[in-house]
Amino acid sequence: MNNVLTEQADAGYRLAEQKASQYFTSLRQQLMDNTYTTALTQDIHVWQKKHIHRFAWLSLLSPSKRKPDPRDVHRYIHWLNTTGKLDDYLDRSISYIYMRDLGQALDSPDTQARIQHIVHNTKKYFMGSATGRKGQPDYISLAALYRWGQKEHIETAVIWVMNKLKNVASNIPKELDAEQAQRKLIKIILGVVLHVDDEMNEQTPPEERARRFDAAIRLGYSYGLTYPFVDDLLDSQALTVQEKEQYSLMIRDALLTGVVPDLGSGKAATLK
Repeated sequence: MNNVLTEQADAGYRLAEQKASQYFTSLRQQLMDNTYTTALTQDIHVWQKKHIHRFAWLSLLSPSKRKPDPRDVHRYIHWLNTTGKLDDYLDRSISYIYMRDLGQALDSPDTQARIQHIVHNTKKYFMGSATGRKGQPDYISLAALYRWGQKEHIETAVIWVMNKLKNVASNIPKELDAEQAQRKLIKIILGVVLHVDDEMNEQTPPEERARRFDAAIRLGYSYGLTYPFVDDLLDSQALTVQEKEQYSLMIRDALLTGVVPDLGSGKAATLK
């Protein structure tokens, strides 16, 4: 029985590798033939309509309209709202999550209705958040996250993921951008949580909401780890070409057998 499952898993893995290779070949061919330019040009024209306006340089003369550092979340959100860009920003961001993380078709009226509902509630939440003692808006504080966990009766999962994120931050190799890696991980967790939330409604029992949110947080964390410790790592210079090949084979074996191989010695050992 185990041999049959292993053979099926191996065949599935080879099929996934084949599809990935075909996709890469297709992208490379478009680049070589210069056939991607038409679609890209059309996308840029659509983007320009919302992002580039005539005489936009005049806004630089007004201090209140100068774009702040996006890392200053409070000021950046306030600037987006003051310049009338917050609605479009939230619409693009939430639409992207629905398309990428939830796999929803953006031309669906039902999907658009849900997106606009979340945009409205998110903007209301941002604008209504109180400012804490240190000057930070409440919506980016750990206290606010914990209160959400209390509301949904998943305090244990929230504390668990907070501790996990701290552990990830301390184990990201110096060759990687730790801040960017954590941001990707958090976005994946948020995407999985939103996916679960989108499947529930006001009639969903509290116990069911708690169970599903708890599972979503833990699943999102496990899935999100693949970004800093697989994709980003294999794209970095932290490992040699030989070590990257060895690491890829180890991941393959772990997926097929369900057992994580021993990392051995060398630079790869630092990932333990």
